[in-house]
Amino acid sequence: MKGITPRISPYVVIALLGILLFTPFLGQVHLFDWDEINFAESAREMLLTGDYGRVTINFQPFWEKPPLFIWMQVLSMKVFGVNEFAARFPNALCGIATLMVLFHYGRKYRDASFGWLWVLVYVGTWLPHVYFKSGIIDPVFNLFIFLGMLHLAQWADVAERNRQLKYAAFTGLFLGLAVLTKGPVGLLLPGFAAFIWMAVRRKWFIKLWPQLLGALVFLAVSFAWYGMETIRNGWWFLGEFLEYNLRLAQTEDSGHGGPFYYHFVVLLLGCFPASILLFYQPKTAPQPSETQTPSLRDLRLWMWILLGVTLLVFSIVQTKIIHYSSLAYFPITFLAASVLYRWKDEFLKVPKTLVVGIAAGVFVFGLALVGGTLFMSTDWGWGVVQNAVGVSGAVLQGSPWPLSFMLIGLLFVAIAVIGVRYMWVGRLFSGAVWVLLATAFTTNVAYLTLLPHVEPISQGSMIEFLKLQSKEDVYINVLGFKSFAHYYYGNKQLKDLESPNFLNMLTEHKQKHQLARLTPTEFNDLERWWHLEGNIDKPVVFVVRAIKAERIQHENPQLKRIGGSGGYVFLKREP
Repeated sequence: MKGITPRISPYVVIALLGILLFTPFLGQVHLFDWDEINFAESAREMLLTGDYGRVTINFQPFWEKPPLFIWMQVLSMKVFGVNEFAARFPNALCGIATLMVLFHYGRKYRDASFGWLWVLVYVGTWLPHVYFKSGIIDPVFNLFIFLGMLHLAQWADVAERNRQLKYAAFTGLFLGLAVLTKGPVGLLLPGFAAFIWMAVRRKWFIKLWPQLLGALVFLAVSFAWYGMETIRNGWWFLGEFLEYNLRLAQTEDSGHGGPFYYHFVVLLLGCFPASILLFYQPKTAPQPSETQTPSLRDLRLWMWILLGVTLLVFSIVQTKIIHYSSLAYFPITFLAASVLYRWKDEFLKVPKTLVVGIAAGVFVFGLALVGGTLFMSTDWGWGVVQNAVGVSGAVLQGSPWPLSFMLIGLLFVAIAVIGVRYMWVGRLFSGAVWVLLATAFTTNVAYLTLLPHVEPISQGSMIEFLKLQSKEDVYINVLGFKSFAHYYYGNKQLKDLESPNFLNMLTEHKQKHQLARLTPTEFNDLERWWHLEGNIDKPVVFVVRAIKAERIQHENPQLKRIGGSGGYVFLKREP
């Protein structure tokens, strides 16, 4: 009919927003060692071997992670090829899906305005935004856990049996997918949260048929890999997988340690400005709105519990890595959106400490962006970095940064200061929105401009050397540090492990030590020894960190230096 303008679905708008924010220039920089390259290499090896039932690194069993995210990368690589864009594309899709989930449940919890606020807070917060541009497992893992917890929250608060069965089935489905993505912690975290909720509410949702259905769905989904792997290869692989996850909780893995408060600091800084709003929660929960579904009225409590559980568990775990606490992004942004929603409809006295906290955050991040780029734009600063990353002629790639990069930090401060000004005069909602928009804008601009200049400093010269050597008929390895780059960017093939000389050496070693099989670590150590000392049939090139190069060459005089750049030295051994 004339005069009627068709309404565009908010989900279409969110999908377009996600495409705009998360997909451009995904492949503009190399994958980062370790995690990004680790998972992409497993996907590449799956494509080469055609064995989609087992995750491998260096074509040896890799029991640190289940395969679901790797399968996603495999599908992406089948479409886009084996490259950086394909490795990161699953998380871009996950970002779009996550924003839709936030809007959907935000609208169910309060109304469409709250849904949009939750989306805005999520994309306007540093780390949640950046992670959808990465090739690591956690964004997908977190989304499955969160969906499982949302359905668990609804299951806990409905009386109708059919709805209980429905929510129980979906809880089992999403938690099963979480466990297939990253392991047992996908069940531990929501299970711990559910136990605390029941203790606080003194309400035990223990009913036979919903629990049985949820457990059966969970087991059926998990069996898709855990069960089939055990049937195919026995218990040893699953046993090693469980032992690794237990060891990760009890000891520092590969030097990734930190103090108990590590994740508190990470979330306070990495989730700015949402993290500041956590300190200004209303003392009483908002009254339910007419549109709020009864089964989600307790969502605020679930969010506080999820935040507490995530912080507690990963503060106790001895291995400290920045993305371990990334599940907390959901409750932090939800609680921040709750504050903004209250400010939207109510006139409140301006909490000056809040404005000071936001202003301090703007100053710190603005100073880091402006000061950092100014430092890197001078010959003196460039020289300091050169001395920090390399010695003995390992020249840093690139050149001092252009002064124009300071505009990124200056624009962030200019936009954010508008928000701080609004907040100071009492327009809290408008001010917070300006700060969130400043953060979202700066995150994208910095990703497009600064990251391509940061990556070459950290690993770029090594990656370029490996890509060059992948075209030659040589073996490639690293000495003195852990890396997955020489597998992925060195384009390692299964035939590199099928040399008769190497296979004979492996057989002799197994017979001598009466071993039925080698662990991946033992296999990699033997391969490295063979490259260094064994009867090789073609040249081997090694990558070593420049700071260790002199010692390594002294201990291995058979290695000849063939170059060095960006903090790395390249050595070669002839047959």
